Amino acid sequence: GDDPMGQRHEGRAAATVADLWERYRREHLPYKAASSMSEDTSMFMNYILPNMGKKKVRDVSASDVDKLHADITANGRCYRANRVVSLLRKALNLSVRWEWRDDNPASGARMNVEERRTRFLTPAEIGRLSDALASHKERVSANAIRLLLLTGARRNEVLSAKWSMFNLENGVWTKPSAHTKQRKEHRVPLSKPALELLREMKSQAVSDAVFPGRDGKPLTDIKRTWATVSKDAGLEDVRLHDLRHTYAS
Repeated sequence: GDDPMGQRHEGRAAATVADLWERYRREHLPYKAASSMSEDTSMFMNYILPNMGKKKVRDVSASDVDKLHADITANGRCYRANRVVSLLRKALNLSVRWEWRDDNPASGARMNVEERRTRFLTPAEIGRLSDALASHKERVSANAIRLLLLTGARRNEVLSAKWSMFNLENGVWTKPSAHTKQRKEHRVPLSKPALELLREMKSQAVSDAVFPGRDGKPLTDIKRTWATVSKDAGLEDVRLHDLRHTYAS
């Protein structure tokens, strides 16, 4: 009563981790905030798919998950390893719901210990950073970093900002719910330095994107500019997110 050829064809047609990503991208990703969509896409493309994209979902084992976590950790990305496995666990939970497999091999995976870290820039460091930003040749990305420092906004909120969100006369930035972590519209009062920066940029704007790239679309990455200006400013152990901590302090 067995059908060996049918079983072979079924095995060939079984969904792969790449197929899991495609369905996750279509059906689950659109319901997440813009920043989370970008993070999930980056982790799938840079870590999950290169390591197990061709593997059948039903064949992914706990050992595969542990090895992925260990490899990322060995490259000095302890926190990123945790985030990747958390994302993989969520995707595999959905695969169980979609009846692609009966269990989740990522459940119970051991995570790296995370220590909360808070770094504030001193007034002297802020001064050196401002000088480095003022002299940097990439004005769009440098201005994005300046707005991060002046508003305490998240990186993706700044990079995805459009001029239609700003009321420069009343000094208010209205962030739509799709751009905020809390998924709620957020109205932010702008300081005088932030308004001066935005008004200067607005006078030279060529599109609705506040920080357009060469193709006119919003910038997606400012890591290279940050690496340059933080080095020029002599900043040690400072991340872009620390600008948010500095503003809050």
